[in-house]
Amino acid sequence: MSFNCEKHEDHRHPKRLDSHSDLPVLREPGAYADTVFRPEVSDFSRLWPKLQKQWKVAALFAATVLLVVGIGTFLTKPSYEPVAQLEIDPQGAELFNTPSTASDTGSDQYLGTAARKLQGDELAITVIRKLHLDQAPEFNAPPTFLEGVIAQIRGWQGAPVEEDPSRVKDTDSVIQLTHAENQALARFRRQLKVGRDSTSRLITVSYSSGDPVVAANVTNTLLTTFIEMTYSQRQAAITQRSTWLEAQLNDVRKNLAASNRALADFQKQTGIADVDGAKNTVSEQMAELGRQETLADSERIQLQSLFQSVTNPDAVADVQKNVVIQELSKKLADTQVELKKAEVIYGENHPTVKKLENESAELQRQLNSQTDAIMRQLRTNYAAAQSRKRAIAAEVKVASGQLGRVARYNELKKDVETNTTLANDLYRRIKEAGIAAGARATDMSIVGQARVLDRPSHPNWRLNLIAGMFAGVLGGILIGFVRESLDSRIHAIEDLRGIAIASSVSLIPEFGSDLSFRERGLIRKKWDTGGPEMYLQTRPNSPEAEALRGLGSCVMLARAEKSLRVILVTSSLPREGKSTLAVNFASALSRHGKTCLIDADLRAPKLGRAFDIPNGAGLSDLLTGQPSIRLNSVSGLPNLMVLTAGKAETESTPSELLSSDSMRKILDALRAKFDSVVIDAPPLLLFAEARVLATLVDGIIMVCRYGVTTRSDLAQSEAVLKTVNAAPVIEVVMNGAQIKTGDYPYYRYGKNSSSAA
Repeated sequence: MSFNCEKHEDHRHPKRLDSHSDLPVLREPGAYADTVFRPEVSDFSRLWPKLQKQWKVAALFAATVLLVVGIGTFLTKPSYEPVAQLEIDPQGAELFNTPSTASDTGSDQYLGTAARKLQGDELAITVIRKLHLDQAPEFNAPPTFLEGVIAQIRGWQGAPVEEDPSRVKDTDSVIQLTHAENQALARFRRQLKVGRDSTSRLITVSYSSGDPVVAANVTNTLLTTFIEMTYSQRQAAITQRSTWLEAQLNDVRKNLAASNRALADFQKQTGIADVDGAKNTVSEQMAELGRQETLADSERIQLQSLFQSVTNPDAVADVQKNVVIQELSKKLADTQVELKKAEVIYGENHPTVKKLENESAELQRQLNSQTDAIMRQLRTNYAAAQSRKRAIAAEVKVASGQLGRVARYNELKKDVETNTTLANDLYRRIKEAGIAAGARATDMSIVGQARVLDRPSHPNWRLNLIAGMFAGVLGGILIGFVRESLDSRIHAIEDLRGIAIASSVSLIPEFGSDLSFRERGLIRKKWDTGGPEMYLQTRPNSPEAEALRGLGSCVMLARAEKSLRVILVTSSLPREGKSTLAVNFASALSRHGKTCLIDADLRAPKLGRAFDIPNGAGLSDLLTGQPSIRLNSVSGLPNLMVLTAGKAETESTPSELLSSDSMRKILDALRAKFDSVVIDAPPLLLFAEARVLATLVDGIIMVCRYGVTTRSDLAQSEAVLKTVNAAPVIEVVMNGAQIKTGDYPYYRYGKNSSSAA
């Protein structure tokens, strides 16, 4: 099999470009993912590019919200909502306050009850009838759609359940409202607002109306009517309470008279009378008998103990303290001393001694007589103490029989005291209730009346538009991030993590990224009739051309380490720019050596149009048996030869042709003749041709498109290549990278970069 190199003049227009779907893009500095340098950026810098990609959706949502808010605000009728304040004083602040009518007016429960009463139907009906609101046109008109929606929302927010407006309970009976009053009551409920400040004792009341005078009158009348109704209810309660207290007082007075008569009769029968307040005659007698019994018993016990424990009368205290006994004892002692002396001097038989012995015996007799007399007296006293103890015990026994009568007396006396206290307390309360009824005192006061407003309170254009803009922008940002999180398309190198074939990634910027929108539009119109754009020749200084030259240099460097002569260029799906990349990649390699570009996409050949080569004999002709053909040369690229798809007609499918031994022989012949062979193959996932060729080449360049190819597409391509035991993927090229989104800010360098770079 032989190839003849044929010069083919290039009559292409120098400015012809490929279709937008076949655009390639720039290469990231450094060919391999593990050696790529990326500057550190903040979290906001990472989020901003994602938001930029979804700015249209976010802007559309924000504009829609703002438009809806603006229309709703425009359709809302102006309303005036003056505010009045009601102050409720704490407990005890009233001039006259009875325990029965006083309440904890400073408590949250009391304030909450007052706020709920202000929203009650009874008060609303009173105000409606007082101001004749049922006859006003505003209150007879049915609610608008927006008012109905607002009322429904207020109901969802936990508004109190409203009673049937056609039946409102009055103090005496059930009131039947007219149809006009029903409508006025329903509107009154919707337009009334009652709020309470938890840090104070103030309740704020406001009423919304299209007429500022009506709004102020309704608000002020509502508060004054509420105060009057509260006062009237309290007066009625005081009057009712006074009537009940008077009836109770009459009953208590009857009971008091009966208890007084019973006590007097009992005193006459028993003779028991009060001595001093809580004391009476029986209790005093019992107390005195008890004291005497205690003294008598103490004396008896003392005398008994004395006789039982003392055997020597001289040891008795009464004997020792007796003056006569003391004098006799002294004389006896002196006489005995003289007797001892006389016996020593005169002897025992001397008359002086005898005399002294007689005197001593007489003194001893007198001393014994005195001692016996004292002891007899003590015995007499002991017997008397015992008799007195028995007599007092008998009197106590007699007096104890009166205790039952004393208990009955105390019971009757307690009944009298209880009825007296109760009667006095009821009488005091009746007097206090009368004073409170006569004084127009209340714990409520209006501290700020509603004034007639000079401008509407609603709608607030500025607030509504600001809130709508804020909600729209915030919602748009959230929607943008949600769409970005659900988007599996590839937008950055980080999206390729986890895919084995993407160990080395190159980036090709979007075509014409350095041109204006108008210039890109004019160029794209020329793609409709042309094939893949050779921007390496037409725009050699463009970002995409620089990226392509970088890709070619990286492949040449990789060739120094391993044989990479035959390279397959394919993609996962169509319209990812593989043909344009193959044309320009082959042009870049031709600057380093002899290069052959093969159009193996037999189903949709494009390379001939790129070089203005007529569709003559080509690859399909060789595969169907033609012995030799001529290769087409390219004007301006002497080292580049092109083998077109050919025009042979055969019953075999393209995959059968490319899987034949002839294809292997063709590649072997080209490998021997050229330094580099680039094959443009069909998409990998749709057709079998690329799978067949992947087993015959030295390396594969997989093309993916920014914002089009998904991670799933690349993962499936990786699985297919592993299944067929294909050649290694030497590079993954991300085509059409949006360098202006901020994902790759470091590409802005060169002619079109800022001076700061």
